This record gives sequence, C-alpha cells and structure tokens, in this order.
Amino acid sequence: MNKIWLFPSVRKLTGTEEIIIKRDITQFLDSWAAHGAQLTAKVDILHNMIIKVSANEEMVIASGCSIDKMTKFISAISDNYHLDLFNRERIYIIDNQDKIQFFKLSELNKKVKADNALLQYNVLNNSVVSDLEFEQNWSLPLKESAYSRMLT
Repeated sequence: MNKIWLFPSVRKLTGTEEIIIKRDITQFLDSWAAHGAQLTAKVDILHNMIIKVSANEEMVIASGCSIDKMTKFISAISDNYHLDLFNRERIYIIDNQDKIQFFKLSELNKKVKADNALLQYNVLNNSVVSDLEFEQNWSLPLKESAYSRMLT
C-alpha cells in the first residue's frame, strides 16, 4: 500500500520549475529514510500544479520524523518558488477543458451561485492519503463530494 501526500500550489509551475522541483524532490526521496531504513518513494506533478509524493509502505513505514523531514523539504520548495503548498483553505475544480480553477473554500457558495455549472465539474480532494483513496476519491463531481454539504 502506498501512502501519499498532496501539495497543491497557488499557481501552475513553469516547465523549467516543474523539471527542477521534480529533480530536487527525487534527489531528496532517494535518501529519505525512516529510522535508518530507506523508504521507497516517488514524486509526480499533476496538472502542472499539484505535487504528489508517494511512499511504498509495504517494507518500511514512514515515521513521524521522516514525514517531518519531507514536509520541511517541501516547505522550503514552497517558499523558494512562492507556491503556498500548505494552504488547505483552497478548493480546486477541474472544468470540462481539464483546466483547474481554485478559490478560497469560504467562497464556494458564492461561486456556485454565480456559476451553477460548477456543480457539474470535478473537485479535487487533496486530503486523500493512499493510492486507493486517490484512485477512488481524488476527483469527484462537486455535487457528489463532501464539499456539497457546504452548499446552501
């Protein structure tokens, strides 16, 4: 089973940024360990703006200290590139052209009232924590997601 962490950005990465960030995170993951045991992990960048770190926990489980080291490393990237990767107060929606819109979660009702078509679009659940959960629940129609309970 793979454990995953998703870090959504406040903007799309440039092609050069994506290459450099993926290279740097891959180098970090190549030496990432939990209590001295090497973790098997990889990084993907989704939609040019969401960093996905995936760790295979079948042999070695990521510990609190190792997760802290990884999030500190990602935080430095976030600061260096001004990506605001740890802001969980945004909602990400994919429209029919596969373009991502994002806005503050507190603005969801206002946005849906202004554009009812948003209900037909998929919302990204960036709080999923496993590959299985990612495959089944990462991208769901807004009207079928947990966010729909916030609509009035």
